[in-house]
Amino acid sequence: DKDRMLGAVGHDLRTPLASLRVRVEQVDNEPLRDKMAATIAEMAAMLDDILSLARAGQPRETAEPTDLASLIGELVSDYRAMDRPVDLAAEGALVTRTVRPASLRRALRNLIELATIELLGRLVKIPYWRCLGAKDNDPEAMSEVNDWFEGMVQSENQSELFSYFQYHLSRLGLYEGEINGTPTRELADAVRKYRVVLGLSETSDLNAQLFSAHLAANRTMVRGKVETLLAEAAAQKQATEAAAPKAAEAAPASAAAATTIIAKAPAATAQPVVQLATAAQQSSAQASGTQTGVQSSAPPQPSGTAAGIELKFLALKGQPANGAEADVRITANSDATVYCFMKDAAGAVIRLLPNAGARQVRLVPGQTLTLRGEPPQAQWRLYVNEKGLKETVACFASNENLVSRLPRILQGPDFQALAGVDSIEVIRESIRTVAGSRFGEAWLTLGTR
Repeated sequence: DKDRMLGAVGHDLRTPLASLRVRVEQVDNEPLRDKMAATIAEMAAMLDDILSLARAGQPRETAEPTDLASLIGELVSDYRAMDRPVDLAAEGALVTRTVRPASLRRALRNLIELATIELLGRLVKIPYWRCLGAKDNDPEAMSEVNDWFEGMVQSENQSELFSYFQYHLSRLGLYEGEINGTPTRELADAVRKYRVVLGLSETSDLNAQLFSAHLAANRTMVRGKVETLLAEAAAQKQATEAAAPKAAEAAPASAAAATTIIAKAPAATAQPVVQLATAAQQSSAQASGTQTGVQSSAPPQPSGTAAGIELKFLALKGQPANGAEADVRITANSDATVYCFMKDAAGAVIRLLPNAGARQVRLVPGQTLTLRGEPPQAQWRLYVNEKGLKETVACFASNENLVSRLPRILQGPDFQALAGVDSIEVIRESIRTVAGSRFGEAWLTLGTR
């Protein structure tokens, strides 16, 4: 039965090959005609080999002396004819060997195809191993994914990481900004939506978990979910705009605004988490050359404030506009190690200092500390929130480094909500208890809503 089936298959395939061979003879271009005839002959020989292997367990082709340089050169010419940039770079002379030429040609062609798939996959960071029969959970595939992610994280200012997600999220319709490798609030919003689509937590974290989920995702399913998400968001926006009074569209110019932490983790972080700032905010602050001030009138301070170290927020001229960078500065009357935190409008408590780029922040009398981070350390900024929601920034001081004694609140991931902490007052009491009499604090509240 098997032999009859193979015989029928062989006959069915030989018939169109014979027809092609006849038609080729009608081609006037002799070099092209000869090349087409050689390709048809190779296909016929390949068919005979496959049938012989299936029937007798060994190929029909016999070994013969073959000029390897000529054989490989023909393969290179074939690829170039198909606009495939394949070149031959041989060390030393290629000699004649006794081989099965058709089998060797097929083997070399397969190697070139697989190498092309792997090279292209690595360049554009797509899961090429699926084309090679490997699974996403294959150890080598997982190692490749980690290498890709670490490589992007270690690029200058993590620009490769940002541009990668800008490109892919723009193709999905989640991101409409420029693909420039710069962290922006538009990218943060797009990342947050994409994480929801992939079934991850709704944050703007650009980490290895997101990258792996992105590579493993079914593109058809993802596009369907993105379309649904965008449609729901558009409908909700229309409903909100229709219900909101027109007077609420513009907030009073004198209203105080809330600060928003915008931060980028350093490239050295093993699992970097990125909170993103808008490029418009950065360029606006740089172009104006002005310093925006903040309201420095402190709220009622918690009971038991110690006066061992005096910390003070400086009030600068002017009022920061909504969306502008808040130039927040602080001084101390004696040598101090400073720890700063923020409670955002959502109630999350975030550590600003110390962080991976500034593991110990020391202040001396007469020195001013600006709450921001600059390269080559962690780059981060405080920006004014556009909605004017109330948020709080608080800095505490001690005459010694307390990181080892308060690991839960002074270590861990940067610029993320501290697990199990719902108020800055809890942090204040912890630091004050450990610092003793050499303790200081300064509080800053912006926003009126």
